[in-house]
Amino acid sequence: MPICGGCKAAIVGVGVGVGVGVGVAIYLIHRGHTSLTGCVQQTDNGLSLTAKDGNLYSLVNAPNEVKARERLSLRGHKIKSGSGRTFRVDHVSRDYGACSP
Repeated sequence: MPICGGCKAAIVGVGVGVGVGVGVAIYLIHRGHTSLTGCVQQTDNGLSLTAKDGNLYSLVNAPNEVKARERLSLRGHKIKSGSGRTFRVDHVSRDYGACSP
């Protein structure tokens, strides 16, 4: 006779609960991330990116791999700023190479 008749159900329940918890945590961490793709250029104030829609974003916290005259897809957060559109870069998602003239 088994010592714990409902142990299998309890173990499955705990496993499902942990899986749901991990999924919710991943969602909450990544829900604020945004992708931004466009050409990077050097300005007097640092780097900026002209997005596909034509909007210009000042780049903040850009890693060393973000270089002027490159078309990049960046992950990060749009920031409200009094000086215009700003994007805080978390990482480079993809490098498409040099911007076309």
